[in-house]
Amino acid sequence: MEMRRQIGHAHYSYRFLENKFVALWEARGMNPRLVQMPESIKHPGALLAVAGPDEGRVVHVAFRSTENFRLVPDVVNIAYFAWEFDVLKDTNLPHESILQNQVRMLNLADEVWVPSTYSRDSLIRNGVPRVHVVPPPICGSTGSERLSFEDARALLAEVPCVPLTVTTGVGIEPMCIFTEAAISSIGAQSAVADRTGRIFLLICNPGDARKNLLNSIEGFLLGAGPTDLFIVKLLVPNEGDYLVRGIPDRFVQRYFGPAAKYDPRVVFIFDYVSDEQMKALYSIADFYLSVPHCEGSNLPLLEAMACGTVPVSNRNTAMLDYVDGSAAVLVDEERYVGLTRTAGDVAGRVHAIHASTRFDVGRAVRAARNLTGEAYASMALAARRNVASMFSMAAVDACARARLTALTNVERA
Repeated sequence: MEMRRQIGHAHYSYRFLENKFVALWEARGMNPRLVQMPESIKHPGALLAVAGPDEGRVVHVAFRSTENFRLVPDVVNIAYFAWEFDVLKDTNLPHESILQNQVRMLNLADEVWVPSTYSRDSLIRNGVPRVHVVPPPICGSTGSERLSFEDARALLAEVPCVPLTVTTGVGIEPMCIFTEAAISSIGAQSAVADRTGRIFLLICNPGDARKNLLNSIEGFLLGAGPTDLFIVKLLVPNEGDYLVRGIPDRFVQRYFGPAAKYDPRVVFIFDYVSDEQMKALYSIADFYLSVPHCEGSNLPLLEAMACGTVPVSNRNTAMLDYVDGSAAVLVDEERYVGLTRTAGDVAGRVHAIHASTRFDVGRAVRAARNLTGEAYASMALAARRNVASMFSMAAVDACARARLTALTNVERA
């Protein structure tokens, strides 16, 4: 697996971005081809055999991290790169490969595309001049379809979930026993079955320190009512006994000491869910709770907003483009230097992050619960509009075509 990653196997977030652009270009009558290792093709004739005949120049768009970016000879090379920090690695220690130099690798490309204004400005400040914002396509011109509560509930009724059950003072196997005994389903939760309380949603990788997962959960519990529900869809490998071992193996690592917690108002989904079920998650939720330290794009938040789910969110990095007080319940935050174990550490330099505490989150959750029906509807509409204006299929298509035309001087059908 490490070898596949090093030769360009896409990180999961880049794979999501890649799939969205492939779908866009196919819908627009273009002919995108997914090539697993395009850098292995060294002859133009071989490239045409793989990519197919083309009226203009072949364009290679690489959705990869910088250390995995490779040039394809005799074509236009575009690096699609999402970055959420104010520093880049521009030097190498004697023992490090030149592939670790982010500035060098990005400057090999003819052009760099990024999903947010923050990423563009950060790269330019750090010595990468040819950078353009080309957002990912998220929705149609007016947002995405929102399922009715009843339809969403039917799609999610049998999806297994595990309530917050943490006992770090015991070994892994006893924790697995507790977890197995607590397994339920989304449809059995009272907020879903009886439509009582407000439903909040978060989708994230539990190992990603940027997501501020513990403060999200603890803040929700501080601000939630007795019948509210927080659905946390964790992106974990669905292998082995993942449902039973999800909390002990994937979530407990967020804690740095002994802890014992149980609260059925927080439930985890570890299973793979289909695209239709993902739409149902966005549709059944009243709010999408997102308080990351930094983001290059934040696709789940964008998808939730496109469905008209009101965000409870802080406003930093990528979110500066589409989160504001008209479209979200804003969460307070402070900016400071610190927080290790994030991707910004690769630069080997001090970098700043934003932090919303559990108390900040708790206050925002209470504010969200107290919104009037009119205020909620206004925010939901504004959320849809904010995303559609920048991330609709039409807006992204126009942006991408302008860049492709500028690079190839060929009007592509």
